[in-house]
Amino acid sequence: MICSLFLLMESVSGLLMSEPWLIGGKSDRGQIDLNFNAGDLSSSSGNVGGTNPHILVDLTTIGIMILTLTGIIMSVLALRARRKSRKRNCETLHKPGWEGNEDR
Repeated sequence: MICSLFLLMESVSGLLMSEPWLIGGKSDRGQIDLNFNAGDLSSSSGNVGGTNPHILVDLTTIGIMILTLTGIIMSVLALRARRKSRKRNCETLHKPGWEGNEDR
């Protein structure tokens, strides 16, 4: 659970650092893309399969955040269910007049 929280914090902070416009900052990415497209630098522009790698990194980061959040939610639900089951088992063991397996 702790590792999941650290992974979530790191992915959110990484996304915010790579995309400063999300928190009101200015992005210089538009100028960089224009400079690469202006010249004959298509082979060294850093595109992966014709796609800007920043978009791929952002999508991967968002995917990691979604998977981490669903993992945290499932862990919390499993821990709650375990606590309820232990509480229920503890209550049945301490019922007055219950002597073990006589009811079964």
